Amino acid sequence: MHKYLFISNVLPGDDVNPEINTQKATYLAQKGIMDALSQTVESVEVLAYPQYSAYPKSKIIYRRNTKITKGNTEYVQIPTINLPGLRIFFRNLFFLIYILKWCIKNRKTNKHVIQYNVSSPLLGVTLVAKLFGKTDVSAFLYDLGMPPSSYNYSWFKRLIYRIIDVQAKILINKMDYAYVITEAVAEDYASKIQTLLVDGGISEDVLSHIPLKDTRHEDKTICLIAGNLTETNGVKLLIDASKYLKKEDNIEIWFAGKGDMVELIKQEASVNSQIFYKGFLDTNQLFETYASVDILLNLRLMPADEGRYLFPSKLLEYMITGRRVISTNFAHVKDVYGDMCDILISSNAENLANLLKEISVNKNNGKGALAQNFMLHNRTWSAQIGRIVNLLENRKA
Repeated sequence: MHKYLFISNVLPGDDVNPEINTQKATYLAQKGIMDALSQTVESVEVLAYPQYSAYPKSKIIYRRNTKITKGNTEYVQIPTINLPGLRIFFRNLFFLIYILKWCIKNRKTNKHVIQYNVSSPLLGVTLVAKLFGKTDVSAFLYDLGMPPSSYNYSWFKRLIYRIIDVQAKILINKMDYAYVITEAVAEDYASKIQTLLVDGGISEDVLSHIPLKDTRHEDKTICLIAGNLTETNGVKLLIDASKYLKKEDNIEIWFAGKGDMVELIKQEASVNSQIFYKGFLDTNQLFETYASVDILLNLRLMPADEGRYLFPSKLLEYMITGRRVISTNFAHVKDVYGDMCDILISSNAENLANLLKEISVNKNNGKGALAQNFMLHNRTWSAQIGRIVNLLENRKA
C-alpha cells in the first residue's frame, strides 16, 4: 500500500471562497490536485496552512482542524500562532512536527510527500521527511522566480521572494522529483533530478460544462478574451487590432472579467460597435459565453525574462472548449500545442487583425476539436496525477 501526504495552502472542504483564500488559479490548481489524488490513490492526507492575514486582522491562535472526506482523504489544518513577525517561524515549526508524525505513523508503508510549491513550508522543512522519515519528496514548481517588475511590491516583500528563491535553488535538487510548469524551471532549478512537465490541469468542475451547447452565429465571428483584463493579457493589443477590422468583416470582439483595463474597454465599446464588455461572469455564465464564441484569445504579453517560469492556465481552459484558440508563443505553447491552436508569431495589432480575418473565413478547420480531444485525454487533473502516481509507485515497486 502507498500512502500520500499532500502539503497545500488550501483550506479543508469545498466551501472555500477562492478569491479570499488565495489567488483563484492557485486555489483551483490545488483543489484539482487534491480531488484527483483522492480518486487515484488508496490513501491521501492533506496537510494545509490557509492564507490568513496576520493578527490583528485575524485571530492570534488557530487550532488544529481535521475533516474526513470521500472515504480515503483526511484534511488536517495545522495549528499556528498568528503573530506578525513570528508566524512564519510557527508555521514551519508546526509543519515539521506534523510531517514527522505522519512519517512515524506510516513508517511501515511506502510513503510519498508531495508539496505545492516550496515556500509554505520552506522546502528544507519538508526534506526532513526524506532524511529521517524514509520517504520520497517531490513538489509542484509553479510560482518560482522573482515577481515581475510591474508588480508594485514593497522592498520587504521582494526580499522575502529573494530568500525563498535562494533556498529553492539550493534545495530543489535534493528532492526526488519535480513537476514543472515550464521546461525553463527544470533547466534553472531542477537540473539534477527527474522532472515531469505538468503545466496545469482541467478540473472536474470545468469538465462538467463540456461539451458546450453550440450557440454560435453563422453570419458573424465572435472572439473573446476572458479573465484578468490587463494590458499584459492582451487587452490593448486586441483593441488596437479592432481598428484594422472593417464592418463587413463581421467580427465582434468581446471581453469578460475584471482588471485595470475595464474602463478602457467600456470607453472603446461606447464608440466602436464591434467591441462589447460582458461583465464579470460566474463559471456557468462564462461557459455559456464560450458556447457563443468562435475564437478565444490567449494573448500573454510579457518580456521573456519575466515570463520564464510562468504558464497561462487559461490556455488549457480555452482549449477544452473545442473553439479555435489564438495564442502568443509563450513558454512551450508552440512546441506542445502549436498543432492545436493558432500561434500569433508577431504580437502587433495588424498581424492579429489579419489572423482574425483569416480564421473567420474558415472557423471550423478541426483545430478546436483536436485541442479538445488532447485536453480530455492528457490534461485533466486525473490524467496528470495518474502520470505522477505511475512515476512514484513504479520507483517503489
